[in-house]
Amino acid sequence: MKPAEPIPPWEGHTHIFKIMTTAVMAVALTFAAGSANAAETIRVGVLKYGTVNWKLKSLIAHKIDQANGISVETIPFASNQATLVVLQGGEVDVIVSDWLWVSRQRAVGRAYTFVPFSSSVAALMVPATSEIHDLADLKGRKVGVAGGPLDKGWLTSRGLAERDAGFDPAETNELVFGAPPLLAKKLEQGELDAVLNYWHYAARLEAKGFRRILDANDAAIRLGAEGAISEIGYVFDESWANEHREAMLGFVHASH
Repeated sequence: MKPAEPIPPWEGHTHIFKIMTTAVMAVALTFAAGSANAAETIRVGVLKYGTVNWKLKSLIAHKIDQANGISVETIPFASNQATLVVLQGGEVDVIVSDWLWVSRQRAVGRAYTFVPFSSSVAALMVPATSEIHDLADLKGRKVGVAGGPLDKGWLTSRGLAERDAGFDPAETNELVFGAPPLLAKKLEQGELDAVLNYWHYAARLEAKGFRRILDANDAAIRLGAEGAISEIGYVFDESWANEHREAMLGFVHASH
């Protein structure tokens, strides 16, 4: 597959969605047939507090990996940025990241690719009594962001705020980047005005009475996506997958 032309993260969104849809379909077709026969180890870099970690722990505990001819080894990390670094350094075979990162890598000729994992995404949360009711009210506030400055939820929220409210939160707001549990606690303690946090932490906040202003899928749809998309997926080097095709097939089948 030829690399896509470089596109700014919040411009040309429709084109990027079409590019990634095509890439995802191609990968799905490639990995749709056959099963793994060799008991090869697949090293997966995971966040200690991420949902993919829960899923893979269950997969290993029930020996679903062994039933598909592979052995899954999970390697925990403290941040998304760390998983991106170790993937590029070859210390793990697979991580979970977002299609925006994959699109940026392909745009500069790096053949990373993507198999959908989940459409559950981050949400922007505020206290029940907050004066923030939409993105326009967010300007100038102290905002916590999980996932780092290149997180897909943060980029789409920035793009939507710039288009609809006339400001870029990265330039007008005081930002705090950190781990999801820490940011959730800081919001509860009143040290932050709003938090863009992973869906399971957003759900816990919602159960405590906090309000949801926007989630990343809503932002993507408002920017032009035709329905909910799998914002995150298993990410791996395409050349590595071609060399270890049967093992990667086994991993995808085990995950499904």
